[in-house]
Amino acid sequence: MNMTFQEKKDLVEVLSIIFQDSEFLMRAHAVNEQTIDLTEELLQQLNFCNNATSTLLTSIQCFPKSKNVYGWLAGCIPAIAKQFRMYKIKLKSNMFCSAHVIARFKSPIKVTLL
Repeated sequence: MNMTFQEKKDLVEVLSIIFQDSEFLMRAHAVNEQTIDLTEELLQQLNFCNNATSTLLTSIQCFPKSKNVYGWLAGCIPAIAKQFRMYKIKLKSNMFCSAHVIARFKSPIKVTLL
């Protein structure tokens, strides 16, 4: 896949955000097919980890549909607490899933940029 230099810069910025590591920002020139393949796999696995949490949170009826809603939490606490109690193991596993995926891919992707 041929990428423009701007696309490579955008890709390493995404990696920098995911891995919280600014070193990626200096390696746009080194992006290659292996970097792209691993990044695709990383994003797919992160999406899998996060979909379950997103589904859970969107199933809470009182959860606001936009970010500019204030003062909703007090009336929503019972529903949120119920969902979190019921799905606490799933929530923890989703967080661990994301952390594991990030830890698993950081070094291999970084190596492709050397």
